[in-house]
Amino acid sequence: MVSRRLGERSLTTRGRICAAPSVGVSAFTREGQMSKFKFKLKLQGLELEMEGAREDIPLMAQNLGNQLTGLLQPAADMASNDKGREEEVALPLTIDHSSADKARTKRRRKFAGSESAASNGEAPTIEWQHDPAKYGNPQQAWNVVKKAIWMIYVLSKETAYSQVSAKQTADTFNKKFKQAGTIRSTNVSRDLGKAKLKSPALVGGDTSKAVVEWFLTNTGTQFAEDSIKEVTQPNAAN
Repeated sequence: MVSRRLGERSLTTRGRICAAPSVGVSAFTREGQMSKFKFKLKLQGLELEMEGAREDIPLMAQNLGNQLTGLLQPAADMASNDKGREEEVALPLTIDHSSADKARTKRRRKFAGSESAASNGEAPTIEWQHDPAKYGNPQQAWNVVKKAIWMIYVLSKETAYSQVSAKQTADTFNKKFKQAGTIRSTNVSRDLGKAKLKSPALVGGDTSKAVVEWFLTNTGTQFAEDSIKEVTQPNAAN
């Protein structure tokens, strides 16, 4: 809603179209033979009230700026005439919501996409500086559960992630250690679920989250450390 009051007249509008009362603009041109002019702009009892969504504010400000600029243009045009005169002009105040509507639609689509990604358990891959001398590198011969447990162990030691989802485990592993053979998040979830049922269990699952996040038990931690010894100390078992 836009409400504007000038002098004894007022206007309240809703939506896209509004007609405005006249604003008095006086211009006096050319005093004597000199190429000079002066004009006087008077806005009597101007009151402006706006109501709308936050995203409309920049558009409203732009439109109001254009309207104030338009108030000066008639005076400038009259100042170019040979005879001084006074004239009243009607300057309608309009706000085009098409740009704001497009911006809102774009933001809604963006938020919807983010919510959809979150509901699907998507999370960014985890970044850190891997130390192969300390943790070794995963091997192509390792099965899915061994790669996943090794990955969870390294992340728990080198990052703030003590538990991660199957998808984040797979995505991070595939990005950092693709040469060792990629793993699928569905297979990671399946095999970690089996590892949880073993006695003793290798992993635990935090089911309080929207997507199950996996963490290592003491047995799982020992399993990961044995896997690391296989690649960092290959002669230790002999």
